[in-house]
Amino acid sequence: MHMHHPRLALLAAAAATLLSACGGGTPETQAPPSAAMPAQRSAAALAQQGLTAKDYEPLIQSMYLAYFGRPAEFLGLPYWTQKFAERGLPSTVDGMLAAYEGNAEVRAMMDQFANSEESQSLYVGNNRAFINAVYLNIFNRNAESAGLAHWAAKIDQGQMSRGRAVLTILQGAQGGDLAMAALKLRFAAQFTASLDVTAEILAYTGDNMNEAARTLLSTLTANADPAAFQAMIDDFLARMTQVPGPFPLVSRYLGYQYQADPRAGPAYSARYIIEQYGVLLAPERRGTLVFGEAPEQVSWTRSAGNAPVYGAPMTSSVGIPASYFLPTLTMLCRPPAGKPGAAAVATDIVVSRLASQAAQADLMKAGLSVYREHCKAAQPRTALADVLKQDRLQGYSYQVADGSRRYLLVVQAAPGVLGLWSQE
Repeated sequence: MHMHHPRLALLAAAAATLLSACGGGTPETQAPPSAAMPAQRSAAALAQQGLTAKDYEPLIQSMYLAYFGRPAEFLGLPYWTQKFAERGLPSTVDGMLAAYEGNAEVRAMMDQFANSEESQSLYVGNNRAFINAVYLNIFNRNAESAGLAHWAAKIDQGQMSRGRAVLTILQGAQGGDLAMAALKLRFAAQFTASLDVTAEILAYTGDNMNEAARTLLSTLTANADPAAFQAMIDDFLARMTQVPGPFPLVSRYLGYQYQADPRAGPAYSARYIIEQYGVLLAPERRGTLVFGEAPEQVSWTRSAGNAPVYGAPMTSSVGIPASYFLPTLTMLCRPPAGKPGAAAVATDIVVSRLASQAAQADLMKAGLSVYREHCKAAQPRTALADVLKQDRLQGYSYQVADGSRRYLLVVQAAPGVLGLWSQE
């Protein structure tokens, strides 16, 4: 069990290091545009409402859960509670929702979470994928089809922002969803309070550790014993500070789905999880690929010098470049849903976020000579010259070992058919 030390002594020692290190993953170091506020307004607003910064902690933890699916950091929590308190903003989800339309600062605070680097890495422009992720983050379940269509349509049509949708979903939770949201909020608060030594405070940052915390929260069930929370948290924190770390590594990807037109942009955010506990030189690597609007998982293994091999239901795949530890692009193929004996189709293509968007002029000069459908070389349905005349092409470039750049182009060859142009 952890010994609980005074926070103030630790804060002075860790603040400068952690605030500079955390900027890549979370919003706590990205000051809102109206950060400078007269102290008189802050004091008057808090006095009038009888609030302190600590009264905002449940709200801030709820925002972290909804947007990021994990507990707040040791320094992130007081950063945000202070910002909300300085502005005299509502301290509850109900209050934030009631004030959302008429209060620009409420909207600005919500935008800070939505526009953070962590949000940008977790979500894409597809609002169905975003809403489903919020349901998973708060309720540990996928959104039902009717609710998914309802919320996504409102955002797509400009009737509601993502920030207001998050508040409305939180405010409207009932029954089992309300119980799960309360359970996760309690766990998150206990987790952040347990970050009580400098090593833990400094370790809880970055994509890999954030992903591990999300995974921990995703294991909670309706019958979870709150009395056992501290044991779970203590075990996690003890492993978190080990060197090399025991948690899997994460590599972020963008996903395209065969039922959607790639020209509209990625359909979801995907990730490779490398279950090698920080040891990248192991002779055999393994892990999972998480992909899809309603996330699926498929296992993969890779021996040295060989391309990743994916488990069921995938029957074939293409990785480009095949020589990379993790390919820049992966085309995944399996039989259509409900037709286990049918020929495999390319249901998904995932592209590393490290790849760069390619300009149309560069794609025209690249010499894209290899075309694939359903993980096989194929005769293109449309000549490349005609494809390249289209607007908003989803082309990417990546660097190879000799320092030169190569190019990829994801297309919808026909309704429900993904195609891939490449140089290899």
